[in-house]
Parts: sequence; structure tokens; C-alpha cells
Amino acid sequence: MSGFLGLIYFLTEALKERVIQRLHVIHQEVAMSTSIRLAPDIEKRLGFLAEKTGRTKSFYLREVIEQGLEDIEDYYLAADVLERVRSGREKTYSSAEVRKDLGLDD
Repeated sequence: MSGFLGLIYFLTEALKERVIQRLHVIHQEVAMSTSIRLAPDIEKRLGFLAEKTGRTKSFYLREVIEQGLEDIEDYYLAADVLERVRSGREKTYSSAEVRKDLGLDD
């Protein structure tokens, strides 16, 4: 292989490797794989639902996690703010102060 063709081959292989690495990173950014242990009765219910609807168990697990995560975030973030208010670390405003600041009392 001549020097020029060897250089092209080397650059092609290096570029291919970089593309593969980047695709691997993109895949990791797009989806995370995880595993969980389910009680047998939950596994059975999930399997039944998936079979009857033609969807995958993964579909329903993602749905449950997304909806449940929103509820959990709401609860825990609100509880955190409440704790900061009670401890005096969070500034609060009365409705009169808010109306005045927004110019709604005019």
C-alpha cells in the first residue's frame, strides 16, 4: 500500500472509530437501560396488560415511571420549599405585597 493510500486508510479507520464512539455517546444520551425486580403479581399484571393491548411491558413501565416521577417531584420539591419557609430560609410574600408589586391595587 502506498503512503498516500495508507494515510487515507488510516484516516478512514480513525474517522470510523470516532463516528462509532459518537454514536455510542448519542445512544447513551437518548436512552438509559435499567433493570428492576417486580413482585410476581405485578409482573403477571404487567404481562397481561401488555399481551392484551399489543404494547410492550417496557412501554407501560416507562409510562408509570414518567407519571410517577412527576408526582414524586411535585411532592418532594413542595415539601422542600415548605421546610425552607418554616425554617425562615425562604422569603414569602403576602397577597397584598404581590398585588402592590404588580400594580394591581391601582
